[in-house]
Amino acid sequence: MSDNDHSYESTGSSPRFSNSWEDHGQEDHVDHGRTLDGKQKKYINGALFRVKDNISGDPCFDVAEYSLPMDIYTAVFASSLCLPPKQRSCSKGAQGCKLFLRFFPVFAGCALTLFAQTACLYYLWFIIHDMKQDRIDNGQANCSGGDFFLRIVCNCAYFVTMAENIKSSLNLCAYIGWIPAWNPNHEVILNKYDASFLLRRKIVIDKGRNNEERAIHLVVKGGVTSKFRAFMYSLFFLKTALEVALLYIGSAYILYAEKNEDLILNALSLAFVADLDNLAYAYLTTSHLKQKMEAMPTFGYVRGGDSYTGTKAVEYWEDYGAWVLLIVFVLISRLIRTSWCGNEYTWDLLLEEKS
Repeated sequence: MSDNDHSYESTGSSPRFSNSWEDHGQEDHVDHGRTLDGKQKKYINGALFRVKDNISGDPCFDVAEYSLPMDIYTAVFASSLCLPPKQRSCSKGAQGCKLFLRFFPVFAGCALTLFAQTACLYYLWFIIHDMKQDRIDNGQANCSGGDFFLRIVCNCAYFVTMAENIKSSLNLCAYIGWIPAWNPNHEVILNKYDASFLLRRKIVIDKGRNNEERAIHLVVKGGVTSKFRAFMYSLFFLKTALEVALLYIGSAYILYAEKNEDLILNALSLAFVADLDNLAYAYLTTSHLKQKMEAMPTFGYVRGGDSYTGTKAVEYWEDYGAWVLLIVFVLISRLIRTSWCGNEYTWDLLLEEKS
């Protein structure tokens, strides 16, 4: 029997996944040899490997997978999550000073980005109020400035931009939920191999693909505490709240524009504000931290694989989710427009504007 056969055991019609490498007290070794061929053989035979080793590239998830989004908000907790346990403690003077010097720019960048986006929302609210009041004083309809179709194009482009950001945040929420809980017994081996996570190649049976064998990566050492998970969720809620507020308030800034030039400039300025977190991430994070974040483990679903089994809902979403997104786009954009413009902008007013 090869080293790879321990990955699963057959029990009738469905596979049962064995943890023999833990249950029988075998010692785990992160030793892949010096050559690429040696590393690959160790990996294929089920040896442990560190995230940063990146021996085989991406894992094979058939139904859905979640990876860590790259922005300044995720960089705040990833700067600690990417470190082995012995380097995360701030209690020791020298170690705490080192952590402060390495990651303070990231924390400062996150705080400044949060302040900048919140300040923009604050000023946008009063600008929109003044724009609306001017139109009321002049007897004009709220959303009648500029070309009708250009206004629709600018508003739709901005909606898609913000909706994509919100989708990324929802994926972050799922990713946080997938990270295993912290086990203190793993600290020794993680420190020994200078790793934040240790992974193992596992073989699962894909029932949805004629019982084909698929290789995935499982996190077997490493995780987060409940307090740190709560901290990550708080950043997620903060990030998502800002994006939803920017979507709603920013849409009015486009709808209330008075001429074509203002429509384009308003949409571009809003896209710039929404992209501040990505700009801060690109500018303030080092290439070393970027590499660590990109190497973070990916989680997901595979049809027919124990806790990785994809439900029918997940499978249908991957096949037909674009239709749901299209319907959401039409309904939400219409609701936002009605909220700011009411039902006053009719086809009669459009024909009058064209004439």
